[in-house]
Amino acid sequence: MPMTASVPAETALAPPVGTALRRYELTTTRGSEVLMRVIGLVRRRCGEVVTLEFRSGDRHRPQVLELAVAIDPRQGSSLGLRLAGLIDVMTVREY
Repeated sequence: MPMTASVPAETALAPPVGTALRRYELTTTRGSEVLMRVIGLVRRRCGEVVTLEFRSGDRHRPQVLELAVAIDPRQGSSLGLRLAGLIDVMTVREY
């Protein structure tokens, strides 16, 4: 059974002043440390994870990670490319 952890967007705080809210959907392999890599990258880029939803995959479908990040617009413009470069990340979609 897939494991899901979620924080509803309605309960999330508004992004701090001077930051932009960016939303991403990542598909990943079954690597166990991909969550820590994603969160670590966001923190190194001085971003704040506002919402995070993780759906565990199985042999028929990849893991999916959806997150919203409050980040300075200058740092956020390249965040999608940096996420795509992480180990175990297959695709990144910004919406």
